[in-house]
Amino acid sequence: MSASIFALFDDVVALTKAAASKTVGVVGDDMAAGAQSMVGISPDRELPVVWAVAKGSLANKVLLIVAALLLASFAAFLIPFLLCAGGLFLAFEGAEKCLALMGVGHDSEEDADAGEAEKIKGAIRTDLVLSAEIIVLSLAFVAGKPLGVQVAVLVAVGIALTLCVYGTVAFLIKLDDMGAWLARRQSRTWRAMGRAILAAVPYLLQALTVGGAIAMLLVGGGVLLHNVPPISETLGLGPGVGHAVHGFAALLEDVPLGGIFGDLVIGWVGAACVMAANAAVRRLAGGGRRPA
Repeated sequence: MSASIFALFDDVVALTKAAASKTVGVVGDDMAAGAQSMVGISPDRELPVVWAVAKGSLANKVLLIVAALLLASFAAFLIPFLLCAGGLFLAFEGAEKCLALMGVGHDSEEDADAGEAEKIKGAIRTDLVLSAEIIVLSLAFVAGKPLGVQVAVLVAVGIALTLCVYGTVAFLIKLDDMGAWLARRQSRTWRAMGRAILAAVPYLLQALTVGGAIAMLLVGGGVLLHNVPPISETLGLGPGVGHAVHGFAALLEDVPLGGIFGDLVIGWVGAACVMAANAAVRRLAGGGRRPA
């Protein structure tokens, strides 16, 4: 009995490592988006906000693990539709932030002026979509394994990646405090290092703001790129849409950074569709008249 338990444990550990490795790209985007959402929070509230978002992320993963296992068992055909909806949401959010950074669209300081509760809710919503992709990728990797193994691997991946993402976010946003502490040391070397960190922090935060917006566009585009073809087949739209998407991706395979470019293009296209639909709904809701 003990030998079989240890063998099962080793199997779960090995599968968890392998499944986690398949989600590295999404985890990197999750870190960028999570750190970006902390911009504008007062220093004394940074760690409590990170903790609140991390708890929301864990709750997201519990919900998603249950939902993913149920869908995989009883309605697997719905998974691409749900992922596409999440991809459109991420692409739209990322495009809006990119446009705001360029001074286009809504006021670029609107997000910075948002209250703490709004920032936490927004970060948890974004995390929900990114976590969904992590869980689905991990589930696909352990498909065919016993249910207990699937649950154990998904829980392990969810906990490990949440700790990794938000531990890193907490470290990044407290770098300025670390730099200030080092700058007060007696050693000239430590003081110089502290001043260097303090000088670099504003540029790092700006890079995280830009990186978080682009990350959401890339992930949203990647989700759409991989899930539009199966959706077109499920809806009986014929091979045209799927072939077009696959053909676009194939054209970029041999181009340096072609995959990233493809995700970015599809992300902007998806965001543009959401923006157009949103504008049409607002116009209809307003009786077709523009506000004065």
